[in-house]
Amino acid sequence: MTRNDPPRPAVASKSEAEAVATLEAELAGFMTQQATCAAKIKELRYSENLSAGIIHAQEIFHLQQDKLRLQVEMDCRRNAINRIRLFGLPDQPSGNAS
Repeated sequence: MTRNDPPRPAVASKSEAEAVATLEAELAGFMTQQATCAAKIKELRYSENLSAGIIHAQEIFHLQQDKLRLQVEMDCRRNAINRIRLFGLPDQPSGNAS
């Protein structure tokens, strides 16, 4: 937003509100999945027994990767929500691109 741009209206359009609601629902889903991943990681770490040869390193590693992927997805959704709230929805490109 530049200095000459008019301020955004306090009330978002219906399509903006729907977009934000959709993104917030996706964000909540990712948060739930991330909490599940964290719980599984904790469970696997507590169930390891090095002296008995019970090691879950590979499973823990993959769950940690998934947890980080979910964090990136959550960050992207938060950024999209903030962008919509600050600047509105981007203009829809016309289908006549050549």
